[in-house]
Amino acid sequence: GAQADTKGLRVHCQGRVFEYFDLDDPAIMNERGELDFNVLQASIGEHFGIPKEAQALFDADRLLRSQVDLSKALGQPTPCIRVEDVNALSPDMAARAANAARQSVADLEQMLQDNG
Repeated sequence: GAQADTKGLRVHCQGRVFEYFDLDDPAIMNERGELDFNVLQASIGEHFGIPKEAQALFDADRLLRSQVDLSKALGQPTPCIRVEDVNALSPDMAARAANAARQSVADLEQMLQDNG
């Protein structure tokens, strides 16, 4: 029936899986008609009790840091995101997540220098 048409998002967190969001709901969308990154983070905060600044979101391939990353993740046939609480991560994982976040800044600065 109609149920199959609605695209949901599967969120894994702390060993639990939540079927999440009717992704076609206008209330959660940004102006481009995509699930808004901030809405997702706020919702994860409510559901899992992980504050926004402590959330590390991953899809199958990468750490999600922006709306662009989220849009790519949602483009998958069955979108799935893993949420980690950086405060609860092993030091190694936390370092890798922080490193990935820093890396993107370094890439950006390098790009700006190359173009400057």
